[in-house]
Amino acid sequence: MSGESVDRETLLAQLTGINASKLNYYTELKRKNRELAQSYAELRASQQALDKAVMALQRISQTLTVTAQGVDRLLAAVAQTVREILDAHYVEIRVELEGNGIHYRFRLPEEELHQQPHIGKLLQELARSAQRQGRPLYKDTSSEMTDPDPNPLPSSALFCVPMYHENRVMGSICGWISREPHANEIRILQAVANQTAVAIENALLFEESRRLQQETDRLYQIALQRKNEAEQKARELERAMNKLVMMEKARILDEERNRIARDLHDSVVQILTSIGLHLEWCRQNLPADSPVFHRILFLKQLARNGLFEIRNTILQLSAPPLAEVGLAAALRKMAADFEALTGIPTSFAVEGEERPVPSPQAEEALYRICQESLYNAFKHAQASHVRITLTYGAGEVMLAVEDDGIGIEPEVIARSRRGMTFGLRNMFQRAEEAGGTLTIGPAGERGTRVVVRIPG
Repeated sequence: MSGESVDRETLLAQLTGINASKLNYYTELKRKNRELAQSYAELRASQQALDKAVMALQRISQTLTVTAQGVDRLLAAVAQTVREILDAHYVEIRVELEGNGIHYRFRLPEEELHQQPHIGKLLQELARSAQRQGRPLYKDTSSEMTDPDPNPLPSSALFCVPMYHENRVMGSICGWISREPHANEIRILQAVANQTAVAIENALLFEESRRLQQETDRLYQIALQRKNEAEQKARELERAMNKLVMMEKARILDEERNRIARDLHDSVVQILTSIGLHLEWCRQNLPADSPVFHRILFLKQLARNGLFEIRNTILQLSAPPLAEVGLAAALRKMAADFEALTGIPTSFAVEGEERPVPSPQAEEALYRICQESLYNAFKHAQASHVRITLTYGAGEVMLAVEDDGIGIEPEVIARSRRGMTFGLRNMFQRAEEAGGTLTIGPAGERGTRVVVRIPG
């Protein structure tokens, strides 16, 4: 070997840290190359593990966003992500909230442990130990496998990582993989477990808030319904109170009318009757050609007319209580009293099946209109017969009063609508206030027909 070659080898040996011996130069160089290759492989593995850890954290961060979809959906997403990151055969997540009595257990896949029942027992023991000790644990189970597969896995390990939330263990993430987990994988799993615990707590709070919102909505609907029912009851009570007030007013008015009728009968009627008797005595004791005789006849007729007016007023004041006897019975009695008072034959008939009139106001209107019609038939129509018909039709109650008198002029009806005749105007007002209609017209060739219709 020349001196120049030795110098190059010596220089190369010095630069590479190899002994300058020519015998072991190449051996040392090969060893260094292997060490460098091994270091590069370890560096690549660390880089891949770091990349895998970053990817796992990204996957987990995306998985934990499903808290609004419920705890079951959250656990399923976490279990699937852990299984894919570790290439695990089986992943199980346990959640035990003793204070709230809430327990969850999610397995993926569900049927994986059917062929290896020992794995399930070992995993359960490991989970209890990890939760009790509060730290990650793993166990090599290759010697305890009973896999009937002719090509069993070369190695097998179980791992369990406790889930921490607010310094308390609330469950664990466990799994079955075909290798021993790396330290960085355990650290990633612990971070995942703790974040999962927070996500579970948030999911439970979300479910509780949603339940409370649903309960609030339900209670609001109940309160709204109760409010509507209370308002309906209040309206019904107000109507009932108004009805009672009206009934009480009607009772007081009826009592007062009856009192006035009795007073008129006991005073004015007796006085007019006495006047008539005295006038008749005077007429009988005067000669027919005496000028006083004709004046006595005129006064006697006035007394008779006054007596009729008073008796008619008494009949109007002392109307029977319609709520007790009913409209048909009251009208029948009115026809009989009118015939007895005036001597005009008066008939009464009911057509259709009797039923209650829609309201006391409508019943009162029908009664008073009939009363006014009879009074007009006697006072103005010079009728010799009156017919009253009460008809219960489809959707309405109709009252018709017909007489065979001299009839009524259309101008009289027009004046009544303009408020110039009190009696007819009052009849039209009563019909309108009761929600009905009133028509007055001829009854055939002669006479008058009054018809009132009340819906109901």
